[in-house]
Amino acid sequence: MLQLFIAEKNYKDKTKISFAVGTIQLLRFKTPVIAKMTSPEIVLLPAKELRVQFELMGNLGTGKAYKIIAELQNKSGETVYSVSGEINATRMILLNIEKLTPGKYQLVLKLSGKGKICSRFSKTMNFLPGPFFNAKR
Repeated sequence: MLQLFIAEKNYKDKTKISFAVGTIQLLRFKTPVIAKMTSPEIVLLPAKELRVQFELMGNLGTGKAYKIIAELQNKSGETVYSVSGEINATRMILLNIEKLTPGKYQLVLKLSGKGKICSRFSKTMNFLPGPFFNAKR
């Protein structure tokens, strides 16, 4: 689908407009890819879980062949928390972060299928001590 948006107020009635479009390429993904990942940039601790939403592009087929993996990595690149699951209609995965300590972490989302990582998306997140961080720990 190709969409062009034109403000009609800029043209007189019955004005003829022509468009020249060049160098069009159609893409088809061999495997699905992560197009977008949504999560908060700053999280106040303590928190029970971190919700990560994502969007995919490409054909999943039945979807059973692919899994989504979410990891939190510390400054040295070590995985501190990891969870994986099947891709569901909500396009969301939850990480249990109850025991997470404050600091900067890298959130890494991976799409795994057919024995390999098909796509990867990451972002830096700040986990800060909230007002109840030391209460009942």
